[in-house]
Amino acid sequence: YEENGKLGLQDLQSNRITEAIYSEIFEWNDAGVAVAQKGETFGYMNTQGEEIVPCVYENALDAFELEGRSIGQIWQNNKTTFIDCQENTLLFPFQFDELDRLHYHYFNGLQDGIWKIYDAVTQQELPISSQDPFEYDYWSTLFFTKKKDSSLRSYFNEKGAFIGEFVEETLLPISNGYLYNKANKLQKKIAVINQEGVKILEQIDEILVWDNFETFAFRQGKQWFLYNTDTHEILLKEIGIQKVMFNDIRYHFNDL
Repeated sequence: YEENGKLGLQDLQSNRITEAIYSEIFEWNDAGVAVAQKGETFGYMNTQGEEIVPCVYENALDAFELEGRSIGQIWQNNKTTFIDCQENTLLFPFQFDELDRLHYHYFNGLQDGIWKIYDAVTQQELPISSQDPFEYDYWSTLFFTKKKDSSLRSYFNEKGAFIGEFVEETLLPISNGYLYNKANKLQKKIAVINQEGVKILEQIDEILVWDNFETFAFRQGKQWFLYNTDTHEILLKEIGIQKVMFNDIRYHFNDL
């Protein structure tokens, strides 16, 4: 309801839940959390009219859901951070000039001209930094930064380990952190990279990867090979494999 130019909450029977003291009450999210503005300051309110985060901050954005919690973004003294709205606790200190969602619980944070990746669940930063913001490659599930005047990208995994420099959208997952690099304008044949970013197999003409299988098949010339990403070895070395069939029978097995 509105009274004297201010907003308050009331139930369907017009029973007042809060006094009309708010300049704005924004839309509630699915968890029943909304940004509330009181004068020039912002906080968060639940559907019972309780200020679960007091209206004391310079700005606030709509809360998003993360691991069953409503996470808001707030500003104070021109710095920003995230806050757990239900607990009214900061996930990080007010230390960021910019803070942008990168992928699910990973975020780009800018401090003093340097970008870092932060995990909002563990409340830790990854051991990597860049002068440019990080991006997320949904094909390889890796983070990357662009290189100026180059088609190459610098790739990092979710532990912050440097995987290498590759053309964008040419990396695809295998299993257990292994990747393969598709043939591209800078690389005529396929290569396989392990968890540490080391190319362990090169000059591959064809590769077959099955979802949730630890073993994949690859062909070099006319010869086929099987490689297991759990044991980190080529299987059946003593057998010369001339052909690998790829059909629906694979759905009845957990691995090759």
